[in-house]
Amino acid sequence: MSPRPRPRLVAALSVAALLCACQVAPLRPGPGRSAFDARGDADQGAPQPEDPSEGVPDAVPPAAPPAPAGPPPAGPLAGGLLPVDLPTVLRLARAQNLDVQIVREGVRAAHARYAQDRVWFLPTLRVPLRFDRTDGRVQATEGEIVDVDKQSAFAGAALVLDWEPGERAFESLASAQRLAAQEAGLGAEREDAALGAAERYLDLLAAQARAAVVGQSVALYEALVAETAAQAEAGGGFRGDVLRARALLARARVTARQVDEEVAVAEARLREHLSLRPGVTLRAVEPHPVPWDLAPVQVDATRLRSEALRARPEVRDADQQAAAAATGVRQAHTGPFIPRLKAGYEAGGFGDGFDDLGGTGRLGVGLEWRVGPGGIGDQARTREAVARQRQAGLRARQVRERIEREVDTALAQVGERGRAIALAREAVAEATEALALYRERQDLGVGLPLDVIDAEATLTAARLAWIRVVVGYNQAQLRLLHAVGRLL
Repeated sequence: MSPRPRPRLVAALSVAALLCACQVAPLRPGPGRSAFDARGDADQGAPQPEDPSEGVPDAVPPAAPPAPAGPPPAGPLAGGLLPVDLPTVLRLARAQNLDVQIVREGVRAAHARYAQDRVWFLPTLRVPLRFDRTDGRVQATEGEIVDVDKQSAFAGAALVLDWEPGERAFESLASAQRLAAQEAGLGAEREDAALGAAERYLDLLAAQARAAVVGQSVALYEALVAETAAQAEAGGGFRGDVLRARALLARARVTARQVDEEVAVAEARLREHLSLRPGVTLRAVEPHPVPWDLAPVQVDATRLRSEALRARPEVRDADQQAAAAATGVRQAHTGPFIPRLKAGYEAGGFGDGFDDLGGTGRLGVGLEWRVGPGGIGDQARTREAVARQRQAGLRARQVRERIEREVDTALAQVGERGRAIALAREAVAEATEALALYRERQDLGVGLPLDVIDAEATLTAARLAWIRVVVGYNQAQLRLLHAVGRLL
C-alpha cells in the first residue's frame, strides 16, 4: 500500500486561521464602564453584565471602543471604496439621511410660519393710486337723477390695522407649540436614522464576516478534495469520500456566492440610508464582529422607563402637539367673543387730476363680532377642537406606552442574547479543537476523511452562529440605548 499523504502543514495553518478568526473581546467605552456609566446616569452600584471576554486567551487584545465623534470623511478612497466604522455611519446618518433632511425642511417652514404669526398685530402700510371718472346720469344725494361729467384722483399712503386678537393671539401660541413639536420631531428622526444606520452597518459587518468564514471553508474543502483524491489514486482511499468532498465543495461555493450577494445587498442598503452616491462602495473597517459592552444587562427597568420618558424627543413632540390642540380648544371657546378691530388712516393728495392735487386725510375705526359659522355659537367648531385635543392626548399616551415597551423589549433582548455569547464562544472553541483532533487522527492513519468533513461542517456552522449571536447582541444594545434616548 502506498503511504498516505499527510499534509500536516495545511492542517495546522487551517486550524490557526480558524482560531484567529474567532478571537473575541468586549467593546468598552472605558475601563469597567458601560455607555450608561460613561454618561453619568447609571446607578453606581448597578451590576455589570457578564464579561464576554472571559475564557479568551490572554494573548487576544481587547477591542477598542468606537472612536470619538469627528468630522465625516471627506470622500471615498481610490476606486470608490469608503471604509466606515460605527461613529462614521452615525454622523453621516444624522447629517444627510433624506428623512432627516425632509423633517429639517419642515422645521424651517415652521420657523417661517411662527415668524409670520408673531407680527400679527403690526399695521399694514399701503400706497394707493386711484383715478375715477364718471360720464352720464347718476343719482344725487337728494335722490334727483342728474347728468354729470366728473373725475377725481388720489395719491398718498395708508396705514391699516385689521386685528382679530381672539383668533390671531391663539394661533400665534399654537404656532410656537407646533414649532417646538417639529424641533423635537427632528431630534427623533435623527436618532431613528442613526439607529437604522447602526443596524445596517452591523448587517454589513456580519455579511463580510460570513463571507470570510465561507471563504475559509471553501479553501479547506478544496484541500480536502485534493487530499482524498490523492489517497484514492494511491489506492488507500474510498472514492465515495472524494465525491462527497467535491459535493461539499460545490455547496460551499454556492454558499459563497449567496454570501457575496448578502454583502452587496447590505452595502447598498447602508449606502442608500446614508444618501451616498451609487458609485461609493462601503466596507466595514472591523475584521469581524466582537461583543460590545455598551449597555448594562442588569438594571432597574422602572428607572430606565422613567429615564426614557424624560429623554426621548418623541415625548416632547407629542406633548407639544397636545398643547397646541388644547390651545385650539381655548380659541374655539374664547376667540369669537373678542371683537375684531379695523382701523385705518389714509392721507395724500386729492383732486380732479394728478396735476391738481390738494391735501386730504381720512380716519376710520370699527369693531365687529361674528355670529354663526366661525364665530359666536359655532358648536361644530368647538366639538372639532375638543375631539382633536382628545386625539392628541391619546397619541401622547400611545407614544409613552410604545417607548416603555421598547425599553422592556430591548432590555430583555440584551439579557438573553448576552447570556448566549458564552455558549456560542464555547461551541466555536470545541468545534475548532474537534477539527484539530480529527485532522491529527487522519494524519496518524487512524481517521477517515469523512470525520474531517463532518468536523469542518460543524466548525463552519458554529462560526456562523457566533456571528449571528454577536451581531444580535450588539444590535440589542443599540436598541436599548436608543430606547432610553442615549444612542452613541
